[in-house]
Order: sequence, then structure tokens, then C-alpha cells
Amino acid sequence: MQIDWHGSSVLGIAILVAIGVLFGVAGRRWQTFRALAIVLPLIAAVIPLVYFVLEGNVSACTGGGSTFRCVEVSYASTWSGADWILVGVVVVLTVAPIVSMRLRSRLPSVLAAIVLAGLIAPNLAFLYSWILAGALVVGAAIAGPPSKGTEPTPAR
Repeated sequence: MQIDWHGSSVLGIAILVAIGVLFGVAGRRWQTFRALAIVLPLIAAVIPLVYFVLEGNVSACTGGGSTFRCVEVSYASTWSGADWILVGVVVVLTVAPIVSMRLRSRLPSVLAAIVLAGLIAPNLAFLYSWILAGALVVGAAIAGPPSKGTEPTPAR
């Protein structure tokens, strides 16, 4: 059985979600994973965005002879305004673990995980590259924000 990493593979989705959940469970036990859970969702959301902005899918050629020129057209340049808004909302929602850390509450991460599931599920073919980012937000919600740690005692 081969996993289709480029399509909407159910097994691929299950593996990515399992990675997020296991990461969250590890974050409940180890502080290092909990600290990583703050930034990894944002990194996992920005990497596909940068790839789609920089990488091209077709070439647009014009002219002939000495004026013949070809320009690579990026994947992102073929997106509609609604597609850009959808990707923008997904990327902004992956900032929720950082907000959770600042507020010392897991509520922003939990709400973002719910909204991301609601956005990714109906737009699976388009947002397949952002499933890992959504799964890591779920992991951050499971792990919770980092504990406050020890603060220096005030001088008396």
C-alpha cells in the first residue's frame, strides 16, 4: 500500500493528524516539546505558502525570434482572491499557540484547531498542504502553553 502524499489520501491525513496528536501528548510530558509546539504550527503553515509563491507550475511564453521570452507562473499566482483569503486565515490561525502562550491558556489553540478543521475539511484538495500545520495546532492545544517556570524572588 502506497501513501499518496500529493493527493487527498485518507491514510496520509490520518498519519499527519497522528503526528500532531502524538506531538501534543509528548508536550504534556516534556517541556521541550511544549515549547516547540508554540512555533512549529506557524513554520508548518509558512513553508507551503512560500513554496507555492516561489515555485511555478507553467511557463507563459510571448514573442517570437529574438523577442521570445518565457516567464514561469507560480502556483500562487493562479489562486483567486477567495483562495488567498482562505490561506491567509489558515496561516493566521496557526499563530494561536503563540497567543495561548502569552495568555497562559489553551483556549486560543483549541478554538483555532476547531476552526482549522472546519476550514480544511471542506477545502481538502486546496488546503492539503496545510494539514500538518492544523495537526500541530491540535498538538499545541493538547500540550497546553508552557508552564511559567521559576521567576527570581524579589529582593527584600
